[in-house]
Amino acid sequence: MTDLSETRRARLRRLIQPAISVLRWEGVVLLAALGFGIVSALATRWFLVFVLLAAAFLYISWMRAYGTSEASAHFRLRARRLGLWVWAAFLALIGIAIFWRFSQWWSAAIFGAVYVVIGVWHLRWLARREVESAMQFRQAIALSVLPIFFAWFLNSSLFHAYSGLASFFRLQELDTSGWPAELDQRRARLSASGSPVAVTLSGGGYRAAAVHAGILSTLEQAGLPVDYLSTVSGGSIVGASYAMGMSGDKFRDHLKNAKPGLPNDLINFYQVFAQLFVPGYGSGDTYANHFDRVFFRERQLEETGPPLLIVNTTNYADGTRRAFRAETDGGLSLARVVAASGAFPVAFDPVPIEGERYIDGGVVENLGVAGLQLYLESHAADDNIEDLIPKTLILSDAGLIPEAPPAWTKPSVLQMAQRAQQTSYFAMHRWIYSFYTDGAYDRAGDGPLQQPFEVTAGRLWPGLPQELRTQTVDVFVLSPASPAERQRFAGNETLLDSVSDLDTLKELAPDEVDAAFWVGARLAQTYLPDLCAAAEIECSSVSLGDAPPVPN
Repeated sequence: MTDLSETRRARLRRLIQPAISVLRWEGVVLLAALGFGIVSALATRWFLVFVLLAAAFLYISWMRAYGTSEASAHFRLRARRLGLWVWAAFLALIGIAIFWRFSQWWSAAIFGAVYVVIGVWHLRWLARREVESAMQFRQAIALSVLPIFFAWFLNSSLFHAYSGLASFFRLQELDTSGWPAELDQRRARLSASGSPVAVTLSGGGYRAAAVHAGILSTLEQAGLPVDYLSTVSGGSIVGASYAMGMSGDKFRDHLKNAKPGLPNDLINFYQVFAQLFVPGYGSGDTYANHFDRVFFRERQLEETGPPLLIVNTTNYADGTRRAFRAETDGGLSLARVVAASGAFPVAFDPVPIEGERYIDGGVVENLGVAGLQLYLESHAADDNIEDLIPKTLILSDAGLIPEAPPAWTKPSVLQMAQRAQQTSYFAMHRWIYSFYTDGAYDRAGDGPLQQPFEVTAGRLWPGLPQELRTQTVDVFVLSPASPAERQRFAGNETLLDSVSDLDTLKELAPDEVDAAFWVGARLAQTYLPDLCAAAEIECSSVSLGDAPPVPN
């Protein structure tokens, strides 16, 4: 009786053992998925628990796979098949992730079509073929990688060819031949103007660039000349374009014609392989190439002005401010300098320039005031220093006011870096506002603010000659995200909020560009009478028309 029972149990084990083996392998996959879910939803400390559990299951599976029993043979066969399908699903997810990162629909369509065609062929091959040997298993994995690499290579090649032509024709549409005449007109206005006017443009990605473009457009239409333009990060994109001769309106139109396509450049096959295999080449170089393709077309810093462009960056080695300008750095690539000004840490590698490496200027100070101070103090001993000192200073701040993220979320590394940067910006801005307005600016006040704030030149630029430090400077702070400015947008609060909510790393859709541009133009328009009086200029009236619709 005992022998019969043992025989039945042995038969039962032989029947269910293959299923148990496969379930154990599926359990490893399921545990990995659940483990990463726990890591994402809870906290990093759970990662160690996940690693230990996964290691235990993998050890058990390893022991089962290398046994000599029939169950082990079945396990190896089933595991290979299951592993191939899991691998194919993983690669499909990678393909989908890359697909959604293309900013042009046609580029995504090319990648998707090639990937699907080759992927379907590969899946049919898997369905027909018995994978029973280790060699076939490795071959199948190699073929699994083929769809994504082939689609990636083909799409990158086509995009590389198309984007070069498209960017060329887009820049041709701007009629760059008229830019020298535009710069000549600015020189004429400056020669007939009164006291110098300085404008600083904060960082904040393309949201900030579009807002600043609206402010510059309003000043230009009013006939208020700008002598100095000190820029950081997103402000450097529009600031450099404006200093080349492009008006604020044309910059807006250029940004609306098509998204700049930075994601396409960052995941371009050639750029990625260059970053992997070319010594010293990093994502900062890709960033510079992107700006050269979309905006600057191999122009140099000496080809800018007026206004005098000061591009603020941070030295990666020692953290000091480096401000690039035409009189000292004229031979440098404009695209590379702008890329260095906006090379946000974690998102981009440092940008090499003349043997040094530079990162986002906002790491030190995100309003651009430091570069203007360095410029003025470098000319403190000049005979004409009194004529160089701005009598009107406009701080254009398109930065965000950080809000507390939901308590249940666990941010990514990039999100945490961005959050830390925003918090640092906000704290630094509060100090700068207090210093540059002699404690009079209340960003969180009920508003609207009564500007300008009268501050002595010696307080702002202590390196000036002693006899000039008592001169008065009229300081304006234009910050559309500030609660103190909200009343200036009566009836358009929803539009203002939609612009304030635009992410710094986001490339804007056409309706978002229009909204951000209008917000900047509207804010500058409300300050025009005071701005023109401070600059001793008789300005023209500026009509903005109706507000654009709220972006979807």
